[in-house]
Amino acid sequence: KATELERRSRANGSAFENSNSNGGIIYSTFGNVWKTCLILYHERRKG
Repeated sequence: KATELERRSRANGSAFENSNSNGGIIYSTFGNVWKTCLILYHERRKG
């Protein structure tokens, strides 16, 4: 069971690393959306 858990965690880790090495497409997309939301929020507070 321990080896099974280790295998799973390793697989998850490598998948995470792969997404990062691929430019972190999901992360960067989320970051852009987050920035846009912040900008809109600040614009609203000004107006």
